[in-house]
Amino acid sequence: MEFRKGWGLGPAAVTIGMLAVAVAFAAAAASPAAAAAKVQIRFAAWAAPGEYDEIIDAFEKANPDVQVKFEPTSWGAYWTQLQAQIAAGRPPDVVRMSGAYLLNFAADGALEPLDEWIKRDNLDMSRYFNTGDILRFDEQIYGLPEFGDIIGIYYNLDRFEEAAISPPSQQWTWADLATAARKLTVRVGDQTKSWGLLLDLFIGGNGQTSWVNFLLQNGTRALSDDKRRALFDQPAAIEAVQFLANLYQKERSIPSDVNYVWESFTQEKVAMMYALVPIGIPIIAREAKFRWDLGPAPRQKRFASQTNFVGFCMMSQSKQKEAAWRFLKFLAGPEAQTIIARKRQGIPALKSAALSSDFLRPGQPPLRLGEVLQVTLPNTFDLQFTPGWAVWTAAADSQISQAVRGLKSVEAAMKTATDEVNQVLEKGWKELENRRARAASKRK
Repeated sequence: MEFRKGWGLGPAAVTIGMLAVAVAFAAAAASPAAAAAKVQIRFAAWAAPGEYDEIIDAFEKANPDVQVKFEPTSWGAYWTQLQAQIAAGRPPDVVRMSGAYLLNFAADGALEPLDEWIKRDNLDMSRYFNTGDILRFDEQIYGLPEFGDIIGIYYNLDRFEEAAISPPSQQWTWADLATAARKLTVRVGDQTKSWGLLLDLFIGGNGQTSWVNFLLQNGTRALSDDKRRALFDQPAAIEAVQFLANLYQKERSIPSDVNYVWESFTQEKVAMMYALVPIGIPIIAREAKFRWDLGPAPRQKRFASQTNFVGFCMMSQSKQKEAAWRFLKFLAGPEAQTIIARKRQGIPALKSAALSSDFLRPGQPPLRLGEVLQVTLPNTFDLQFTPGWAVWTAAADSQISQAVRGLKSVEAAMKTATDEVNQVLEKGWKELENRRARAASKRK
């Protein structure tokens, strides 16, 4: 981002020339003080160049004494680069943060706790959607939220009407989902022309768009409340995965050979896609040649959805904390959140922005977006980020995928998942405690 200063003086009469000289001398005398008063802060994010320019320009207009230097990079390079900058004692002032990484940075003492800043400025956190523990560590807040996602069902309205099926609603149960998926699966002989439901169960992942939600809906979670113990071998978790296995093995209404991509839905290979909201909306709106909409995920013992938010943190080594805090507040404030709402990359964390016409776009599909947000967001649960989260979710996902395919019994798979996840958790929490101890000793 470039910053330009300057002025020009043209030919003039003697009187005007003398006045211009006087003005020039005054400006020259004042400019060192003006330059000294202008503070520069660095803002790093995994993002495309220019992605935050509109927000930064708006902030600098409202805060002319602060200049923001944006440092974008790719997701993969971002975390390595940030660690190197911290080690060198030159981290950015404000950083974009994922809950999957926040624990380690907070334990290392690299992040500034925000509780006192929030209290000082009477920042009302109830204006934001619930983000669980995503931006917390040791009962302290380390980040302000940017945007997030929930789970929902994208569905082909034309196909639903042809099959005389009522669209997904908050009253839908797993049985309703299974019935709809079965009726919407179209076969010609032994060939499946179109599948009823696409689930993220066979490509290797973290369960965010599949089994995490079914566990939640059946009244349980992957881990205990303190996130120290796996619960995959508990009856409610086994029951949830057995339901998924039945969809694949008995109902034959979910495919394992159709790519879990938005094009599978837009090309009508599937009638329903169980996926993150709102990420798919721009692609589907651009490419779908049929009528479509969005419905909430089904309930079982309770109505529930995962949620995941990214946010912004202040680095503890920042030498410009007042300016950094002002920028943090702006990023989570109404003006920036409205810009985020218009871009629709995620659900704005600020409730008023998420429920605004900028985000909902009344009259445009999905027409039920506002309804899905209203019923889902009060019933969300975070992804239970822990040390080694990516490792244990991959291990659990592998076992669940095998169970769904029928390669092993659900009970055996869930027992193995429990044992493997517990090993990762024990090692991860121990390493985190060691990190925290090392950071504490350095501060003494």
